[in-house]
Amino acid sequence: MIEVGGLTVINFKTYTCLEIDDEGYAHLKDITTTQGRPKKMKAKQVPYFVEGNFITPEPEPVEKYVIKTKISIRNIAKDEVEMPISNSAVRLLSEWADTAIRNIVINAQRNAMLKGSNTINAGHIFWLETNKQVEGYWPEQNDYVKKGE
Repeated sequence: MIEVGGLTVINFKTYTCLEIDDEGYAHLKDITTTQGRPKKMKAKQVPYFVEGNFITPEPEPVEKYVIKTKISIRNIAKDEVEMPISNSAVRLLSEWADTAIRNIVINAQRNAMLKGSNTINAGHIFWLETNKQVEGYWPEQNDYVKKGE
């Protein structure tokens, strides 16, 4: 590992290590100029010299994090309840989710525009509370779902 005062070469520039902070980052200063901030890099990852040999540490493996963007309405519903779920109920949930997402994104776009943003981010989205218990039976929804058959 590089030590304070040690030299390294990164992208054909020579740096000296000014310090290694408590978090394990090396602060590297380009020796060819007095201007600019030091480059900050994990000390364990900085190439260094030992007895005239240039050692390049292996980069730490990066965990792949896949964001799941597709959802299965039926699988989500089956995970939450013990009763069987009819195809018409899944179709109605799918229609509801589609409409809810469209409305939420339209409102988020308006929020983003009001803030002067060019991109909709999570902060622009209103969290729709759906966990309120409503008791009842709505037979007209059975007819609504059958229209698609």
